[in-house]
Amino acid sequence: MPETNLPESNEGNSVISGLARLAQEVIGGARKEVDMRLDERNARLAERLGKVAEAFGENTDPDATSYDMGAKQLKAVVNLVCTLFNLDPLSEDETVDASRNLIVEEGKPSRLKIGDKEVQFKDIDFSKIKDLGNRIVEAGMTSIAMKERVYNRQGKAGSCWDWVDRVYDAAGVKAGPVLYQEKTANHPKAIGRLDHEQIVPGAWLYIWNGNPYGGEHSVIFKKWIDKAKGTAEVMSFPGSGSKKAQRVHVEDFNKHRVTRLCVPKAK
Repeated sequence: MPETNLPESNEGNSVISGLARLAQEVIGGARKEVDMRLDERNARLAERLGKVAEAFGENTDPDATSYDMGAKQLKAVVNLVCTLFNLDPLSEDETVDASRNLIVEEGKPSRLKIGDKEVQFKDIDFSKIKDLGNRIVEAGMTSIAMKERVYNRQGKAGSCWDWVDRVYDAAGVKAGPVLYQEKTANHPKAIGRLDHEQIVPGAWLYIWNGNPYGGEHSVIFKKWIDKAKGTAEVMSFPGSGSKKAQRVHVEDFNKHRVTRLCVPKAK
């Protein structure tokens, strides 16, 4: 598979739309570099992923819990994994069932069953998605769909910070530089001025929600809903002993202000 370079955009950063863009890049590279037979194969791949993207839809409620929503999101991740592993994606009439394709056991990493292969989150190579921000968003959405267990570096139950750190690590990126930082109990020094133009997909944000663990909450920025009004889609894990899973949710930065902003950097 030729190297891909997804376009930089604040729009359409879901796993499913990423698949469509990835497929378009794959077929574009195939036309330049390989023979017609492989070109036709990639054309079929792009068409399949495009249909899945259309079925999922950008306007679907990311917090929906219905079986239909869960199955579509899980199928998107299965097809993303297939694409990154150079495997054919599932056909239009093939279904994904969480009870069959997703194995979640207490105290163990979740596993995706794809044919006769079991894949853990740590096995997925997101580096084929060249844009760092899109790569982080895809990794975060994959973790959410796989219900990946969150642990800290000592193997204990993780926090919101630990989940973002884990996603960054899986995406092969690190945090930095700090473009803005408010002086808080966690950070003794103020840095820069907050500029919403600097908040890009994949950015690591701290937002102030007044929690008893320092008051700040780590999230990954996904995309703007209304930049002028300060509303956006973010991804986060509640942490702090919560039994709720990591999720996509809407944040109003006027209500929960941004206190720290880091942008992704290649390792």
